Amino acid sequence: MTANPTGTAAPIELMREAYRRIGIEMKTKVVPQERGIREAGSGDTDGILALGPATARSMPDVEQVPEPVFQFDLVGVTTGLDFPVQGWQSLAPYRLCILRGARDTAQQTKGMQVEIANSITLAVAMLRGGRCDVAVIAAPAWRNIDALHFGRFHELSPPISKVLLYHYVHRRNAGLVAPLDEALRAMRRDGTAARIIAAEDQAVEDARQRNGMPD
Repeated sequence: MTANPTGTAAPIELMREAYRRIGIEMKTKVVPQERGIREAGSGDTDGILALGPATARSMPDVEQVPEPVFQFDLVGVTTGLDFPVQGWQSLAPYRLCILRGARDTAQQTKGMQVEIANSITLAVAMLRGGRCDVAVIAAPAWRNIDALHFGRFHELSPPISKVLLYHYVHRRNAGLVAPLDEALRAMRRDGTAARIIAAEDQAVEDARQRNGMPD
């Protein structure tokens, strides 16, 4: 199973528990998102841990588990530049760093000044180095920023958009879709998902406080 693009451990923990409940030990490997999409689509891996549906439309050989795994805010991060975010078009005057493989972001920023980064780490490094004005990242990536010690950054407000992530399996594993869907729904009902997400949300907020610029 290839891992996810959010910079957060929550989808890994959620899907590991879902697989445990149906009697399967899930193993993951972390690769760049574009490579993960190729490997899951070709069947080199059994699936992709968590992906947005806009990106998954290009993968005809995978099956979506209907229950969402995780939701996050897509945000703009700067080295101090501040302006109100009013949808994607409000980013058009600025140079943007976006992640390779984030196809919905690529579509939304088509025609804008864009630099492509292979990872969250590289996107933040490019931002700090002045190659872009705004890095477009998942809000949970504050945990990645926390580990980099690149100094403080500013998160633009409000978020650019909200993104729902779903789990996808290669079509040879289509028989897993229904039991995984039920496992995820059961985890919502019994509070397991809420506990995992709350712990992750707190860790992200702590990282934001340590690395964000004062208001």
